[in-house]
Amino acid sequence: MTPHTIRRPFAKLASAMAIALPASLASGSCRPDLSFIATEVEAFLAENPFVPGIAIIIGRDDEVIYERGFGDTTTTSVMPIASATKWITGAALMSLVDEGLVSLDTRVAEFIPAFDDDDGPLSRITLGHCFAHTSGLPAQSAALNDRNLPLQDFAVVTAIAGPRLDLTGAPVEPGAEFHYGGVSMQVAGAVMELAAGEPFQAILASRITDPLGMSSTFFPLGSPRVAGGLNSNAADYAAFLQSLFDGAAGAGGVLSAEAIDTLLEDQAHGAIRRFVPPSVPTGFSHGVGVWLDLFDEESGASVEATSVGAYGANAWLDRSRGLYGMFIVFSNNGLVTPLVRDLQRGVADAVDVSRADLSGDGAVGAGDLAILLGAWGTQGPGDLAGNGVVGSADLAILLGAWGPCPNPD
Repeated sequence: MTPHTIRRPFAKLASAMAIALPASLASGSCRPDLSFIATEVEAFLAENPFVPGIAIIIGRDDEVIYERGFGDTTTTSVMPIASATKWITGAALMSLVDEGLVSLDTRVAEFIPAFDDDDGPLSRITLGHCFAHTSGLPAQSAALNDRNLPLQDFAVVTAIAGPRLDLTGAPVEPGAEFHYGGVSMQVAGAVMELAAGEPFQAILASRITDPLGMSSTFFPLGSPRVAGGLNSNAADYAAFLQSLFDGAAGAGGVLSAEAIDTLLEDQAHGAIRRFVPPSVPTGFSHGVGVWLDLFDEESGASVEATSVGAYGANAWLDRSRGLYGMFIVFSNNGLVTPLVRDLQRGVADAVDVSRADLSGDGAVGAGDLAILLGAWGTQGPGDLAGNGVVGSADLAILLGAWGPCPNPD
């Protein structure tokens, strides 16, 4: 199999202001040519016949620009999404923050007395630590797989087990180390239940899935696995991603713009990286239950965020382009990750070319060149490369797109 290649390296934004181009300027009037997606996915499935199928939805601004199922998988096929659950349950936590029931600084010990260890490390663990994998708790535990163990009991069992030990044998301090896993989010789920006065499944349904019409997103019977137990489909997850853009723009959604910014801001705060899954890109950080693949180091604001599941579910949000995507499959994440990463970059490139029609007349030409040159050196329209300033990279994109807009099938 020919390795999938990344088409274009990540650009580093000059400032967080670069993520907020108005849709009218960010989109242009050309439709992105996404015909390459079918070619690459069909080739992948032909080379991996044991993969049953793949479904993909891609949206830009408030419009779905690509929606297709391959093999025996459609955009409404329901399957386990594993750790792609974390972004949705992180949003559920932020909904409680919106309501004033908790904050990211709320200490677990305030709700679960077993965590009050006389000013020891357990007493200093916050909900923010739990959803950023910096709590100092073990990443995994046998109790995590017990679907009959209520969240409250799980939290007590976890407190009794105590924090991880660092390389010197001392308890790990909250915030000191990033160690990816599911235990801390399960503990946070217990706090959320106590703060809201209802089961975790009800919190998720009333605040996220029901308002967004995500009728196929649910936990199987038993105690919910907060960090990795949801079933869902591409259509439901796309509705969730669209809601983040809507809420950030003040156009509805289920979270406030402030909560969305916090959800997508760096919450790891420079913690030492002790365990990171091999599929995570270098240079990452972590928000509230979501990976930040590209973020502004000064402000902490994300530009590209992803949520990845062990079976291959991949959700992503590209704020610089007003773009989101959901790729869902029941396979192995290690197998499909190269394909997903290549599709992500290919879609970004196609959107960049489509945005080159700055004048909106259906073609890329002299008028668009004049607009770009007039904005040279600024953060205005013409920043096609999404690197925070109009310059030579944008000129290269515009010249490469010269001519009538592509009109793919």
